Amino acid sequence: MSMDWPVAQIPTTPVANHPAGVLIPLRWPHHGDLRILVDELDVFASADDIYALAEYEDLEHHPHPTLLPYVTWSKNPGDALLQLYPLADAINVLEHAPTHQTAELLAWLRSQLPLVLRDEVIDAAIGLEDFLDAYTVSQAARILDRDPAVSIGQKSLFRHLEHVGWAERDLAMQWHPTRAATRAGLLTIRDVLIRHGKNHSTPYPQIYVTEAGLAELRRTLHALWSAPPGHPEPETLPIPE
Repeated sequence: MSMDWPVAQIPTTPVANHPAGVLIPLRWPHHGDLRILVDELDVFASADDIYALAEYEDLEHHPHPTLLPYVTWSKNPGDALLQLYPLADAINVLEHAPTHQTAELLAWLRSQLPLVLRDEVIDAAIGLEDFLDAYTVSQAARILDRDPAVSIGQKSLFRHLEHVGWAERDLAMQWHPTRAATRAGLLTIRDVLIRHGKNHSTPYPQIYVTEAGLAELRRTLHALWSAPPGHPEPETLPIPE
């Protein structure tokens, strides 16, 4: 593939780590996969997938003179890092360095992304995460309360989750995890059945604290209870990287 401008080397070391987000794999039939990372209002695309789907001949060099992937992400510490473009930059790369397949790729992206970025799709993607080791708020409170430096019960933990922006009440005054907490893998929600008599039951969405959420709560609550008297409670808990 010939170009009229010099190309820049793809960076081999992370520039900036993205702290959270939900990774959603898309499949372009007969072509390959594109991984996108959705974090609140920000959308990122895997640089390697963009290059492969556009069929760039030289994957060692960037096809745009000024745009480099500058965000990296990994699900777990020690995992291989994904190099990511903000979505707008990914589109610019494709538009400025077209291959014979780029027009089709752009058309596919523009048709699929509005569907994928709907809240219900993102919430379903969150449900694909492995949350086998998760605890009800009552169970989480009992686990945390075993720490001699922390004293907390179920009601206090719910209030704390609300204070730090992990949980909120709906119009029916039922607790739900916030989107930020679920996308960061700190809380999840499962439908449980509440029985009414022998033959009737209704589904109820119940909050569960994940292992990652429990570890973050243990760390921050331990620091909070160990703080000197009068030390203010943080307004938000940090999302773990």
